[in-house]
Amino acid sequence: MKNSPYFEHNDILLSGKYGTAHRLQEAVISLYNPKRFAFCIDHHWGGFDTYHRLIYEKLINWFHEHGPEENSFQSICERIIADREEQALICAQELTDILLTSPFDYPSEDGIPSEVNYRGQVNLLKHHLESYSEKGFFDSKEMLRIMATRVIV
Repeated sequence: MKNSPYFEHNDILLSGKYGTAHRLQEAVISLYNPKRFAFCIDHHWGGFDTYHRLIYEKLINWFHEHGPEENSFQSICERIIADREEQALICAQELTDILLTSPFDYPSEDGIPSEVNYRGQVNLLKHHLESYSEKGFFDSKEMLRIMATRVIV
């Protein structure tokens, strides 16, 4: 029996921390739950090199040949989703922790005033949470509740 490309490329699908790896991960979970995880390859195809295009095609062909209930597909998708949901929760917790501190008590780095670093970090974390929310990994209602816990100076 042929080896599943989901297991063959699990390093990219589970540990890849670069743009094309993220696009492959998004493509895979969109097959798993297209209503929750929308993905359009046409918006990303130009960023795929030959190697990643071949991986994408193997993953899609395997899915169409073996179906959505196939074990390697299911387990990889569940891990990707769980990892992203965990990352979103960690980001939300970090934002909550920062919002509970004073901007003037936030660390100053490289001569940048603490309140400027504070606002920058808050804005960065908000951006990440919005992205997690848009991609289906974080409930936007929860995000709004967290963001409303403190007015930014």
